[in-house]
Amino acid sequence: GKFSQGTITAEFAQKTGNDPAAFKFQRTSKIYYPYILKSITSTDPYGTSVKTTATWDFITGIEKASILEGPMGIRTRAEKVFAYEKYPEMGPIHNEVDNKNMLSQIAGNYTYKLNGSNASTGLIGATAATWNKDWNTYRELDASGEYVDIDNTYPTWRKSMSYVYQGDASDLKTDGTLTFVEATDKFDWATGASNPNWQYAGELLRFDNYSMPLESKDLNNIYTVTKTDVEQKRKVLEAANAKYTEVAWSGAENGY
Repeated sequence: GKFSQGTITAEFAQKTGNDPAAFKFQRTSKIYYPYILKSITSTDPYGTSVKTTATWDFITGIEKASILEGPMGIRTRAEKVFAYEKYPEMGPIHNEVDNKNMLSQIAGNYTYKLNGSNASTGLIGATAATWNKDWNTYRELDASGEYVDIDNTYPTWRKSMSYVYQGDASDLKTDGTLTFVEATDKFDWATGASNPNWQYAGELLRFDNYSMPLESKDLNNIYTVTKTDVEQKRKVLEAANAKYTEVAWSGAENGY
């Protein structure tokens, strides 16, 4: 965003003893105005579309909301919710030295249909994701030589559960959009999916030490797993409809 920078120079002069002293102060300031991308016009055989940026994230300058007008004149608005807005520890490090400075990660997306005045007439679709920093599913050898789940030594923020807004049958409009009341229907990261109109879509359950996903499940409780070699470099096994602890592999040489 727009910001200013300034310097102040102070000078002091005195000959000797009780001679009058002279002071001089000088201030220099500079104002910076950012260059921003306002709109993109795309033309193809089907017509012309114009995407206009509506708002930007104040800290990163990343586009936060945009308006798209398609060849048929239909207008939609896409909005992003950044994860650091809901999880302060993921925020800018200049606010708190222990923050993770994870400023571009997304926690939610909303798409609305607009009228000619750019007012929302209905929800087209919405998704949300929760984030978690405490994982107790790392696999390591214990003192007896058995692989067990352990807690993370260093808390690491990663995406966890995913949700999709499905609404209610009574919310469906003739144009295919949904009636959506922002005050009550938006996802609440403080309480999770307490609104039944938000459908659970799956979650990530297990990662390795380098944040590679190893185990996940979908809305039907079907698991998908990946296993790597002892160096955690190469995939050696992928399986579906099985938990991480329900599959195994064996090789003649470690790491290959």
